[in-house]
Amino acid sequence: MAVGYNPKIIYDNCTVSIDPGNPKSFVGSGLTCSDMTGNGNDLVIGYWSGSNLISNSNYGIIVGLSNTSPGYYDFSVYSGQYTYAGRAVMAPSADFDLINNFSIEVWVNFANTWGSVLIGKSENDFADIIDGYNVYTDDSWDTVSWRIHTGTDYNVSSSTNALTVDLPSDKTRWNHLMFTYDGSYQRTYVNGSLGGSRSQTGNVTSNPNKYFAFSSIPGATTPYFRGKVGILRIYKDKVFTAAEVKQNFDALRVRYGV
Repeated sequence: MAVGYNPKIIYDNCTVSIDPGNPKSFVGSGLTCSDMTGNGNDLVIGYWSGSNLISNSNYGIIVGLSNTSPGYYDFSVYSGQYTYAGRAVMAPSADFDLINNFSIEVWVNFANTWGSVLIGKSENDFADIIDGYNVYTDDSWDTVSWRIHTGTDYNVSSSTNALTVDLPSDKTRWNHLMFTYDGSYQRTYVNGSLGGSRSQTGNVTSNPNKYFAFSSIPGATTPYFRGKVGILRIYKDKVFTAAEVKQNFDALRVRYGV
């Protein structure tokens, strides 16, 4: 790894590591967090126009670490309409082209949102067709779901291959989510505990030329996520155990006030 990491946190096979609360990732101003793995998967607030990544403050802000902030992307103040809606994107990369045996970790605050896509991989940052995986919430933020694409194109509203689990009732708090797939089961962990699992086999459709969208995979009728998102980490060829999930949760729960 290119960065000195907190020794309490497990980073094995981490291919994307975004942390708005770490000055090695966010320098304190601007619309970009750098990928701390050194793989170059920087997460930029904005959108793609053809082959050009356009940063745009109309889509959100980044708040660094302070006495009152754990560090986060803030999409909560935007209207959710097409032109001014929160989202951040990464350029296509094999580092988040997840096929089998992987884990996705994210800290998220669901305040001021509704049923919407949180993260995912798709044809482009405006596509409403899933090509890989996505995570989304329901209209009252009571549940979080994640879906994998194993050969059939899924619209973002599809329930195919989706695992849905309950979220804590207090919507003002931060939540640690971990999503894992080992070729036999999808699992979702919420705040260090297993929230649910479902039987699932087959490889996720591979295509390293797809985009990673953070806060949305918006189509013409798809709502945008209007909450706050902290750390994002992606792990290839690494399926976290329950004990490892709890270890990563415990390492940062004080920072996020949980």
